[in-house]
Amino acid sequence: MAKDSSHAEVILRSATDELLRESNPGQLREAAQQLYALFSEISNLSMEDPRFTESTILPGGKAISPNEAANCLLDFGRTAKFLGGVQAALIEAQRRFSNERLEVVYAGCGPFAPLLLPLLGLFDPQRLSITLIDIHKRSLESAQAIVNTLGLAQHISSYVQADAANYLHHTPIHVLIIECMQSALEKEPQVAVTLNLAQQLHPEGTLVPEEISVELTCMDESKEFALGQTEADVVAALATTKRLRRGLGCVLHLSANSAATRNAEDVFTAVIDVPEIEDGLRLVLLTKVRVFGSIVLGDYESAITCPHPLEWLDETKHSGGLEFTYATGTRPGFRYRWID
Repeated sequence: MAKDSSHAEVILRSATDELLRESNPGQLREAAQQLYALFSEISNLSMEDPRFTESTILPGGKAISPNEAANCLLDFGRTAKFLGGVQAALIEAQRRFSNERLEVVYAGCGPFAPLLLPLLGLFDPQRLSITLIDIHKRSLESAQAIVNTLGLAQHISSYVQADAANYLHHTPIHVLIIECMQSALEKEPQVAVTLNLAQQLHPEGTLVPEEISVELTCMDESKEFALGQTEADVVAALATTKRLRRGLGCVLHLSANSAATRNAEDVFTAVIDVPEIEDGLRLVLLTKVRVFGSIVLGDYESAITCPHPLEWLDETKHSGGLEFTYATGTRPGFRYRWID
């Protein structure tokens, strides 16, 4: 693949259009791979360079390495849904703030800024003031190289090396993009970053994703879906399989409104009444993500939305009150225990 800017722009536009069309899984996978290859070549992404391979433990959780962050682009379901959601959020913000230049902040952008950068050519740079934040200098250098090569420099106001959980923006934010999470909001600092930056939103601003909820569910994992020979088989199975699930309650809800009433020292707690669990069923946490409006990251469309089994739970007890506490700090995640 040549680094010629015009050729690169053609690849960018074609792959982005495919992802925004939410094509079949095979086409989405190919489009994500094309973007990954393009961005990797422009930025000289290396598996050997320690600047790309080292993660950082922050007070709010683990900032994965630039290489790991780059690989997130290949989670094609996530990439497609977030691109569509961010595009819709920007269009809505332009309508809502028709006489203002939009302040857009992308926290934890990684080396590719994949949830925003592919969209920039669709928007007038005079309408956007974009700040890219990442803790890793090499990620910001990579993102800047891609932006410059693709002729998008006018869209970006600043590249900021900082812990987004402590970052203070200079003016209210119109559109805030945060995606640094794993299933059940473990390990990574999505909660810490959201608690900080969501309070810096303009009163009519938008957080992407708009809502994240983690729900306790009882399920028969064997009835979730049957693996097929092709991606089409899997999609068909997901549509036709009769799942055996029982939703038991929400253990954490994260949105701009819920974050506005909390700070980093607050503790998220919930007690769920668990009925007697039948043999063959298992308690899991399901992460639900509403990206923007009606755009939702569905079950199994991403690693984020796969069931997260409860580990270290005393399975000799099958009913009663189950208390959940979400621990912030360097190892964020849920702690849980049966209570009388």
